Amino acid sequence: MSTELTLAVPYEWVRAREVRERVGQLLAEVSDEVLARAQIVATELMENALKYGTHVSAQPNVVFHLCLDDDRLRIEVTQGVRSADSLTALQVCLASVAADTPPEELYLARLEAIASGSIGGGLGLYRVAHEGGFRLEHRLERNVLTVIAERRLEQVPS
Repeated sequence: MSTELTLAVPYEWVRAREVRERVGQLLAEVSDEVLARAQIVATELMENALKYGTHVSAQPNVVFHLCLDDDRLRIEVTQGVRSADSLTALQVCLASVAADTPPEELYLARLEAIASGSIGGGLGLYRVAHEGGFRLEHRLERNVLTVIAERRLEQVPS
């Protein structure tokens, strides 16, 4: 059985909380562990889209899509690309998460950099990989970006 949610969300910061609440309502019957991870990922990806994305003619809203089936949870967030710099920063982050370095090391290194003042943020995708345990990838078509977070459910401890 599959559970799905698709939302077209205006580029307004307050909408990230609404998406988190909808995910909570939709997944009210799953384990607390799956729910917590889904809400972390939904919130982080939505906040990134709202912060770094923009309205473009091909993508007037952020589109949030969640699919939960018997063995996997997949969350996709599609947004317009605001700038080449923000796209490059995202691609660098995703490449580092896809490399052999454990997500915990990347997450802790980013926290240390933030604490030292050498950078101002950029923790969200590392949090998705480390705390959420999700594999991350992206698709880019012209100026529309989709960030995809996916994990198999048997990886979630009971």
